[in-house]
Amino acid sequence: MEITFLALLCKAYRLSWEDFHFLKIRKDSEIIEFIALKKQRPSQLIREGIKEWYRLHTSWSHYQVLHPAHPLYPVAFEHVPEPPVYMTYTGDINILSLPQISIVGSRNPHFRFLEWLEVHFADFLNKKVLSIASGGAVGIDQKATRVALACGLPTVQFLPSGLDAIYPRNIQSWRSDSRILCISEYIPTQKMMKHHFLVRNRLVAAIGEFLFVVQAAQKSGSMITARYAMEFGKDIATLPDFPGVAESSGNLSMIKDGAQIIQTAKDLSTLCARLGLRVMAPSPDRQDQEQKIGEPEGQGWRDDHFGGQVAGHDIRDPIEDNTDNTHDKAR
Repeated sequence: MEITFLALLCKAYRLSWEDFHFLKIRKDSEIIEFIALKKQRPSQLIREGIKEWYRLHTSWSHYQVLHPAHPLYPVAFEHVPEPPVYMTYTGDINILSLPQISIVGSRNPHFRFLEWLEVHFADFLNKKVLSIASGGAVGIDQKATRVALACGLPTVQFLPSGLDAIYPRNIQSWRSDSRILCISEYIPTQKMMKHHFLVRNRLVAAIGEFLFVVQAAQKSGSMITARYAMEFGKDIATLPDFPGVAESSGNLSMIKDGAQIIQTAKDLSTLCARLGLRVMAPSPDRQDQEQKIGEPEGQGWRDDHFGGQVAGHDIRDPIEDNTDNTHDKAR
C-alpha cells in the first residue's frame, strides 16, 4: 500500500502513530484485517470504506503528504499528544530543515507590539538563516510572518482547517507562496472548528527551538501554547509590559514563571546563542557555494525575488471568519 494512502487511512480510522509504524510493513490484506479488528467492523465494510477513501486520496493528489515515515517529519512531533500521522502541505517541505522559532500572540495586538515587530524583530531576522512557525492567525501571527517574508525568510504555518478550506480566509493566497509552508493535519475539505485551534497549538509549540510569545492575555490560546511549550521542555521568551494591562497580562505571568525577557533584537540573538542555535547567515563567499532551499544554485531566501527590504476547550461548533477577538481564547 502506498505510504501516503496508509497515512490517510490512519487519519480516517483514528489509528495511532504506533499503528502507522506497525502497518507500514504489512500487506494490504493484513492492514484491512487490522483496521476491522481495531474498529470491530466486518472486513468487507472496511474494504468498501477503503475504496472510497482511495477515491478521495486520488482527488487530493495535488497536495503533498507529510507522514511519520517521511525523512523531514519533525522528531518533536513524536512526543506531542496524539502525534499526527497524516498532514497535507503546500510549499517547500525543506523549510522544515531550517531552525524554527515558534511565535504566537494576540489577534488584537496593541500597536506598540506591532511596531516592536517591525523594528526589533526585523532587526533580529536580518542576516539570519531560520524560519518562523505560527498558526497564521490574524494579529501577531500574520504580522510576524509578513516581517519574516520582508526579511527574505521562509515561514511555516499550521492551519486549523484543511487546505481546501483555509482559515483565516485572508491568508488563502499563502497556499500558493513557495516561501510559506502551509501544513494541515486535517483532510483537505475539513472546515475550521473551534477545538482545532487547541489541537494545532501543540504543533506550533513543539516545532520551535523556543517559543516567543509577543503579547498574550492571561486567558488566551497563546497561553495554552505556552503551557504546551513548558510541557515539551521548551524555553519561552516574551516582551514585558506595564502591570495591569489585561491584554498583555499573560506576558508578566510568564516572566514570573521564568520566561526570558526580550526587549531588543540583541536579546533574541543572545537567547539563540545560549541555546546553541546556528542561525547566522553564511558569509558571501560560502553563500555563493551553497544551494539554497527551493532555489536554483546560487540563489537564496534573501534574493530580491523574495521580498527585498524590510517594511516599516473542546468546542466543536463551526465558527465564522472575522478579525475581532471573539476567538482569541481558543487560538
